[in-house]
Amino acid sequence: MSESFTHQKLKIEAKQLLLQKGYSEDNILVDKKYIEISYYGFPYKFRIDVYGANGHQIAIECGNFPKWKHPIYEQYFGKEFVIHIPYEKNYGKYLLTDLKNGQLTKAQGTQFLMNTYKKHIYDYFKDDPIFDFQEFNDTNRNIFDIDGHRAYREINPDYIDEEEVKGRDVWMNFPDSNTLSKAEYKDKIHWGMIYYTKNKVAVTIIFSGRSACEKFLGLSDETHKKIFEALKVLPPKFKIRDGNSFWDKTNMPPLDKVWNNPIPCHELTWEQYKEICENLDNLIRLQKAGHKVGPVLDLAKVFCQDNELPEVIEEFRELYKILLKSESEIDIIAKNIKTMDDWKWYISQSNEWNDIFDDYCDKFGELSLYDFKKACRKLRLDKKKKKWTKMLYTLSPSTLNLFKECLHCFWMQFKF
Repeated sequence: MSESFTHQKLKIEAKQLLLQKGYSEDNILVDKKYIEISYYGFPYKFRIDVYGANGHQIAIECGNFPKWKHPIYEQYFGKEFVIHIPYEKNYGKYLLTDLKNGQLTKAQGTQFLMNTYKKHIYDYFKDDPIFDFQEFNDTNRNIFDIDGHRAYREINPDYIDEEEVKGRDVWMNFPDSNTLSKAEYKDKIHWGMIYYTKNKVAVTIIFSGRSACEKFLGLSDETHKKIFEALKVLPPKFKIRDGNSFWDKTNMPPLDKVWNNPIPCHELTWEQYKEICENLDNLIRLQKAGHKVGPVLDLAKVFCQDNELPEVIEEFRELYKILLKSESEIDIIAKNIKTMDDWKWYISQSNEWNDIFDDYCDKFGELSLYDFKKACRKLRLDKKKKKWTKMLYTLSPSTLNLFKECLHCFWMQFKF
């Protein structure tokens, strides 16, 4: 396969870097140095893009350099002697005239969201302790989930007067500064913005899929009442809508969706809120029964211009705070269990759960044995998590890194 001109340019840049570091040209090899490494019992052979030797060997990889290779190279050369020069990220430059006329390509729309997030959200709220937005960069962009969205069907869309459209909109997550991975973000408040056309975006808090909606429905009655009250005080342009996703072969997102008509949040009644929750619950039951449908909820969605985003984000504050500190019914049961005598012993002995269940009902009132045992399992799992966390904190940084590398290498052997 012929090498791209871009990759050749990166190798020239790498060679110039080594010359600047004092390596002589005679000791620099481009595409001519092969190395063999035994890493945790497995043999590896690599050809180095640009290699230098000047008292110490150094390797520069250009373009794509998978993360799983890094610890292997670092074992051979030393961490400070492994350099990666990646391809320049180009999401698509756009002209202001194209933006005003709504003529941006998908790549340009992605760039517009990146610029918008930095200017109107991160720079504005970066010191806010509640929202705690994470700064966007090329290293963490996977967490923002801004790349690779495929087309999907959207029936009864809320942004155009058509019965059905082929959605190709660009989405961007709003992760907080503590989120380390895209998978971890799924367990947090899922909110973000969508680019449609011109400088029009939408911001939404969304619960999509069985797992997310089960967590939402599992919130305590008190939390649901707080959510409802927070929705009621939002401005008229904020709306709530539920719907269902559907698929033929695979339930990989983004899924085709059918939406119910949106309801202005300030006009929402408690009966409508409960009906939305019932719809989500019924869809979950259908999916459990083998039907290829799933629940989806835009808890609060608003359309705005990019320069209106600071004001819009501020309107989400109270609702976000409630979701940030929300408690499920299981959380409340677990909290009550921890007030009972000898609860730790009972939790560790699953054959005793029926006995403590009777005592619980006498003290706190009736509930299902299923929910009670679910809370017991949660407490037992939390105890194990704390034990592992405490153990990991006792490890030295070098031992902890070695532990991570071992897990990574084990995974790479079976990934393919």
